[in-house]
Amino acid sequence: MKKLFSLLFILFIGNSFSQTESSSTRPLPKVDRIIMTNGEIREGKITAISESNIDFTFIGESLVYHIPTKNIGKIEFSSGRIQQFNTIKAGKKSDNSMVNHANKVAILPFIYVKDGTQRKNDIMEQNAQKEMYRVLVDHAGPMVIQDPMNTVSLLRKANITDANINTFSIPELANILGVEYLIFSVLTVNRKGTTSYSTGYGSTHYGNRNAYGYHTSSTSTQTDYQTTVDVNIYNDHGENIFTKSKTSFFASEDAYPYTIMYLVKRMPFYTK
Repeated sequence: MKKLFSLLFILFIGNSFSQTESSSTRPLPKVDRIIMTNGEIREGKITAISESNIDFTFIGESLVYHIPTKNIGKIEFSSGRIQQFNTIKAGKKSDNSMVNHANKVAILPFIYVKDGTQRKNDIMEQNAQKEMYRVLVDHAGPMVIQDPMNTVSLLRKANITDANINTFSIPELANILGVEYLIFSVLTVNRKGTTSYSTGYGSTHYGNRNAYGYHTSSTSTQTDYQTTVDVNIYNDHGENIFTKSKTSFFASEDAYPYTIMYLVKRMPFYTK
């Protein structure tokens, strides 16, 4: 299962990015990143946070700077957590177009794998994409979740397909979609077998000499499935900030909404 997921994910995002194992841990960035309200990016170590200031040390330095929180747009902690402070204003564009992308998230169409085969152009790809959008859009705090229809439209206008998406880097895809974060997901559904259920009911009546009554039984068969959703989130620097896999507790073919909800609640920008 891990080999299959790795192969599909590499084909989807390109050979320049290595697939990590599906787990709740990830290689952490070495530094905390502060994005100022003017779009400036500062990288180093945050040592303290108060209501009015943040204590910050640049990489390779020991001097502690006290940065007013009113000048901070948001912080991307090395743990992957994101904390928003103020609106990031449009200004001079950097090479990564961070300002244009600030606080925007795109959910790409899912890769759908059923019984070991990727089902390209299957309606389930967009159904799962729309389900993740439905769950996340009301719980993303200051983040703006791009409507899936816009995401699909922008990909088509850029002539990005399953066949050539591996020629684009993560920052390039972020620029094309105009977002700061990209969510890549794989939905895997495997048929596990069948389960039979038998039910019966009846009654018995007793007369003066004889017993009489009736009994009815029926048998039904249910097909069991194993549903797994794998999610990876990248920022527009090309860094993987979140990776997690979840197998559904339910055995039905349409169990994926429950699994998506579980994963969305653990994303770094999810809010209640």
